[in-house]
Amino acid sequence: MTKSVFANSYPWLFPGGVGDVYDMKRGGWDVKEWGRHLLRYYDGRFLNDQFFSLFVFNTIQRHENNSEGNFFSTASRLLVKTHRPLRSLRNNSQRATRRTYKCYDIFQEASRVATTTGE
Repeated sequence: MTKSVFANSYPWLFPGGVGDVYDMKRGGWDVKEWGRHLLRYYDGRFLNDQFFSLFVFNTIQRHENNSEGNFFSTASRLLVKTHRPLRSLRNNSQRATRRTYKCYDIFQEASRVATTTGE
């Protein structure tokens, strides 16, 4: 894991390198809560930076995929004759789709807040 990847990528958003999600000196953050907090930050600098918003969204998706994802460990498990593995894959993809929509809702809410406060 790269330390201070956000602070190094966006120094204009993190003056002094403070506030990165991977800053263990100041305590660990849940990536989704950290992203939500920054997108709602009072001065709007995180919300107005389009690449930052995409980078945060991508990071949240990768963290969720890495923590929730599974893989087949042996080839014999792929050749099971029952429908159980297919049902399991279908259920996992439906849960992942719901998580994606929840993340998308966070960005829609942040965008709505930005447009109402920008008036």
